[in-house]
Amino acid sequence: MVKPGQTTLIALAALLAFGPAQGQYPGADEKRKGPSIYTCVDAQGHRHTSDRPIEACAKQAMRELRSDGATKREIPAPLTRAQREAKAAQAAADRVREMRERQQRARDQALLRAYPTLADLHTMRDRRIAELQERIEENYARMVELHETLQATQREIASHPAGKAPEELKIRVARLASEILAEDALVKSRQREQGVVRERFGEDAARLQKLLKMQAEADRHSG
Repeated sequence: MVKPGQTTLIALAALLAFGPAQGQYPGADEKRKGPSIYTCVDAQGHRHTSDRPIEACAKQAMRELRSDGATKREIPAPLTRAQREAKAAQAAADRVREMRERQQRARDQALLRAYPTLADLHTMRDRRIAELQERIEENYARMVELHETLQATQREIASHPAGKAPEELKIRVARLASEILAEDALVKSRQREQGVVRERFGEDAARLQKLLKMQAEADRHSG
């Protein structure tokens, strides 16, 4: 007869004698498979096998095997300097591409918000060009006014004997000529700006047309 208190001792003795049941502890199967085995072929074509990473294959690819011979993992050869530099260059190029793609997505979203239709974009383009044309007309009007004043001043100078015209009239002529040139420069600058507006809106129109088509196709498929 088993006396009180002997049950626990008997269970403990059985556990020590026979060990835990299979699969009782996490990792028990892996431990029974034993240590890893490393294998590789060196630069001279010789195969090496060891229970630790192989120094002779420090620059070669290596395989880590389980004790049953199954591949546990592939250990690639370390990269050469040229490969590291190429990898770094590719990573930098990928970052630049991703940044440009993010910027393009942001521009596309802004374009769609600003112009729900192509007609809206064309209306804004025409408005910008008309505003610049209005400034150009103002420059032309100012140039006409300055030219008339210049001609009057030149006539006044001509009314004096040669070389006897007051110095202030000569200064006025120089100032008026300079102002006419400044207005002409403004006209040319605003005309160039009109060209830039047409080009930019032309590019935006082409992109918007594509985005609107993609949006319509997406809506059709989702519907």
